[in-house]
Amino acid sequence: MSPSRILLVEDNEADVELFSESLDRTRFDVHVTVARDGVEAIERLEAIEDGSWPDLVFLDLNLPRLNGRDLLGRVKTDVRLRGVPILVLSSSDAPDDVGACYALGANCYLTKPVEFSRYRELIQQAQEFWLHLAQLPDGPG
Repeated sequence: MSPSRILLVEDNEADVELFSESLDRTRFDVHVTVARDGVEAIERLEAIEDGSWPDLVFLDLNLPRLNGRDLLGRVKTDVRLRGVPILVLSSSDAPDDVGACYALGANCYLTKPVEFSRYRELIQQAQEFWLHLAQLPDGPG
């Protein structure tokens, strides 16, 4: 079985390291690509021509150049990209942020825990559910 493909859209290096460490401790084969801002994420997604879409996108909201909400809106209104599952992973638990993300088409909204053990558990559970339990379409669009 080929590795699952995850696109992590995150500009904070410490959060990238936490995410990677969380996945290192799982039993699943995962390949993570990191986009450091919303523009880089859109460019990566739009450049895919061979059907090698990410199986899952973890998206931070506070990003330079193109924030997470704007990126989410663009992806979910693009016929080619809208089927890519996007999990918002944010330090914000503000009801306005949560509501806005779901209104824009987020598949899930997760609040980053402060403690590393809880963060690791959250990432592992999200991966387990979205990549191994949920039934997803063959490709976006």
